[in-house]
Amino acid sequence: MNKELLNEIPSLEDKAVSEIENASSLQDLEKVRLSYLGKKGVIKAYFDNLKEIEDAGKKRNLGEVINVLRNKLDQLIMNKENALKAKEVNFKLQNEAVDITLPVRPEKMGKVHPLSKVINEVKLIFAHMGFKAVDGPDIEDEFHVFDALNTPSHHPAREEQDTFYLKNKINDKRMVLRTHTSSVQIRTMEKQKFPN
Repeated sequence: MNKELLNEIPSLEDKAVSEIENASSLQDLEKVRLSYLGKKGVIKAYFDNLKEIEDAGKKRNLGEVINVLRNKLDQLIMNKENALKAKEVNFKLQNEAVDITLPVRPEKMGKVHPLSKVINEVKLIFAHMGFKAVDGPDIEDEFHVFDALNTPSHHPAREEQDTFYLKNKINDKRMVLRTHTSSVQIRTMEKQKFPN
């Protein structure tokens, strides 16, 4: 049995190489691949026949020969596939003209994020009730964040793990990332008169 297999392999290899080289499309190449390397292909059948060989040395030698053939066919198919794909791309490039004077597709307009939409609606509702929406700085001095709210110096909110202090001081004031909105309210009260 093993002599028959060994005798068949060279002619099988020649036939497979010829079919791979003659494949003119990716579909043809896939058919060749399946007939030789697929689950029901010739190489799989050869490996199945190895089970019938009792001599371990002969089985190993024949297995190596079949493995070499499988790897060679796999590489040839991959090379042919790349060549066919390149040929297909070149054909498209030569036959498809791109008119660069054609107008571009119209851009789609952006939309307001749902959260921003709700925030704007809430601001509008409160504006009708007499409230004002005020923005303030994200980097604030220590006075507006803590001192104006009577936050004592030993309060946990002033500790480094709860608050981000900046290295650089401005006008000799220690600066901090704003920890709450009260500092904006304090700045607003400093600038505006109290309502009657």
